Amino acid sequence: MLNPGDFKYMVDILEITTVQNEVLSDTKQLTKLCSVHAYVNSPSRRDNEQAGAENQEIDIIFTVRYSKMFKDILIRKQDFRVMFEGVVYKIKYTDNFKFKNETIRLSCKAVTKYSGKAEENPTAADP
Repeated sequence: MLNPGDFKYMVDILEITTVQNEVLSDTKQLTKLCSVHAYVNSPSRRDNEQAGAENQEIDIIFTVRYSKMFKDILIRKQDFRVMFEGVVYKIKYTDNFKFKNETIRLSCKAVTKYSGKAEENPTAADP
């Protein structure tokens, strides 16, 4: 069990939204939903073996306290990203441990660096 002091890093939860630009074409944009405290860890060898070769893509694991907002992330993880220290991560796997709604593990793969400018598209490297 994690202690409250272990959740010492701030991460931003981002949602991918579609907006129309001046030429009426749809573009994807990241919208910040909230900032949450997280426990940050790199994947263990056990994590890699459990999920097989596909998990080789996992760069980092975020553990966050459960809130109702995470219900959507558990269902539609492909529509969300996590930003930590200027790097945007795609959520590959989610884990609501024993469905206790206490903590959520977000296993993520780095997508790209993100400077925060609205005109940049951090999802471009991730079709």
